[in-house]
Amino acid sequence: MERPLGEPVSLGFTTKVHNVSPKDWNSLLFSRTIIDEVDIVDYQWSHCFNNEVKHKITSERELSSMQVYTEDPEKYNTVCVGLVYGILTIQSESTRQIYFKFLSYIHQKDGFTHLINSLKIIARDKFQKLLENPRSQMLWLLSKLLRLSAPKIDHVLIYLLRHILSVDFSPKGLHLTKSLLDSILASKSFLFENQQLCPLLLYHFLKLLSDHSNLSIANLQFTTLIN
Repeated sequence: MERPLGEPVSLGFTTKVHNVSPKDWNSLLFSRTIIDEVDIVDYQWSHCFNNEVKHKITSERELSSMQVYTEDPEKYNTVCVGLVYGILTIQSESTRQIYFKFLSYIHQKDGFTHLINSLKIIARDKFQKLLENPRSQMLWLLSKLLRLSAPKIDHVLIYLLRHILSVDFSPKGLHLTKSLLDSILASKSFLFENQQLCPLLLYHFLKLLSDHSNLSIANLQFTTLIN
């Protein structure tokens, strides 16, 4: 039975990776030690990237060939996951931009459903494990999708908001707070289309403002959100 477009590739969270030794696995996605088991998402997503994206999608000239991916649900889902992994792990900004254009093109078929489902896995369960570059790229991707008002991107945003702790005054914690706030403020159309989300955002950031009142947090424009 064919998997519909947009239905995630089975990630098998209860399944372990048996054919790779933990000490031999060099993760580009998650922070880990040599004794940690290989994360099944890390393994499967990197496999999708290496097999379907890395050497096959190198320039915008190949955009016209994407039609084949929208016609084959299995190939479509694999390529979507591979592109997400590439965006999160590749250092080259130009390459990330190309991957995002491909994602935007092939997701015309399902309204970003598969992409959002993939990001929810990271935002809900694995965000704190992300390495520095994938963490920054996750926030960059969120900002892009908020500006596009991608359906159900608010689910990803809410999951990420849960990682903001009022007692976390570390640079990493403050950077997450600022990044999410900047992304929200830059996406006015998203706020207009999701007005039911505004009270939640307002409460969340006002609570943070109260908790952080004794700190100097550069450029956190809470008053802009209130207005």
